[in-house]
Amino acid sequence: MKAIVLAFFFVSSLAYLSGCGSISSGVSGGKRAVYLINAPHDLRVIINGQQKKITREYFAYTPTSSSSGTSYYTSGVKLPYKKRVQLELVSGNQTAQIELIPKTRAIYHIGTLFIFPIGGNILDAATKNDKELYPRFIDVKAALSGISQDKWASQGKLKRQTKRNANIVYY
Repeated sequence: MKAIVLAFFFVSSLAYLSGCGSISSGVSGGKRAVYLINAPHDLRVIINGQQKKITREYFAYTPTSSSSGTSYYTSGVKLPYKKRVQLELVSGNQTAQIELIPKTRAIYHIGTLFIFPIGGNILDAATKNDKELYPRFIDVKAALSGISQDKWASQGKLKRQTKRNANIVYY
């Protein structure tokens, strides 16, 4: 009986530790970054009446050789990602409301496939740790100008634009 209990706890802990979404959720404290593109310096981000701190967030890495690469950083806010968030952007006398929706990201399931494919994917899906808020890249300039989200540049285009203008750290 003792061996069965130990085996159960071993398999349970292995399954928990192997979910990529669960690991990243544990490391980030249950929050994931939303990136603020074209943000003015006086921008304030408000959620539920509370101002959130805008921080420098890592968003991409490009390897340049076998031992070095380039890391890209931009402005962002870390937010809980398992449920909808109403984001208010304020700059000067302009304001914008943006609803962020949690969506499943395949990258968490793909990463888990290599470590513990069945348990990790089930765990990430059941705990909603395979989610990220969408849109991840917010075109602040467009939002404050009153342009609707469907007329913003695509998420890929915003990411490429941000890589061109980002704070870069070379390794």
